[in-house]
Amino acid sequence: VFRFTIRAPRAEAPAGVKAAAAGRPLRILLAEDNQVNRMVVQGMLEKMGHSCAVAVNGVEAVKAVESAPGFDLVLMDCNMPEMDGYAATGKIRLRYPDMPILALTASAMQEDVDRCLAGGMNGFLSKPVSLQKLSETLAEYADRERQAPLSLAVDETSLLAHFDGDRDVLDRLVTAYLETYPAMADRLRRSLGNGEELYAAAHTLKGCLANFFARRAVELAEILELQGRKRRLWGARRRCFLLLRECERVNGQLRGMSGGRRAA
Repeated sequence: VFRFTIRAPRAEAPAGVKAAAAGRPLRILLAEDNQVNRMVVQGMLEKMGHSCAVAVNGVEAVKAVESAPGFDLVLMDCNMPEMDGYAATGKIRLRYPDMPILALTASAMQEDVDRCLAGGMNGFLSKPVSLQKLSETLAEYADRERQAPLSLAVDETSLLAHFDGDRDVLDRLVTAYLETYPAMADRLRRSLGNGEELYAAAHTLKGCLANFFARRAVELAEILELQGRKRRLWGARRRCFLLLRECERVNGQLRGMSGGRRAA
């Protein structure tokens, strides 16, 4: 029996992957019950220089986030035993509304995408996940965090630049928004049993929030807007609570930017 060894050069990531992964290393939680899928994605993440903790079901994913809330992002399989990814996302959102959560799904049909977004996820990746797509997606979220820290409800840098540093104009806009916000919030609460009214109320509030670069609040309003348009109202009450809680953070930051001169 003859044996021989071929020494091949170490495989390098494609140039596009290197460029996309050039940002800071991320701390990622991977929730995936399938061992093979878990090993594949974990290997990709480590190849790109990210650290990865794993959970094999939704219960473990929730516990991992609660015990170590410093994750930059969660990759969440939708179908897992004990607790699926949708339920796990809902529980995580109640305590950590700003944490980016991306669905891992074997189906990319529009109905599945809508369910992911309506469930509070920020986006999705279709299985099997490619190294290129994973790298590009993670780079996008890393860039987003650098531009607007998730701890802030409003991207003040972008907001001031949008108004060319004119704080008088900004103060007038803040005053007008804060005066109309209670009515918009009340309209949203009263619309929860009617899809058409929910769509209209969420759409109006989203438009106002977009003026202030309140990205997380806008994302939450978009989810409710989608639920209203699709007439799928399951979970809308909880998401309304999350949105209005985020709006309070937005309002508080806007008042601070106005120097406390404006009344709510």
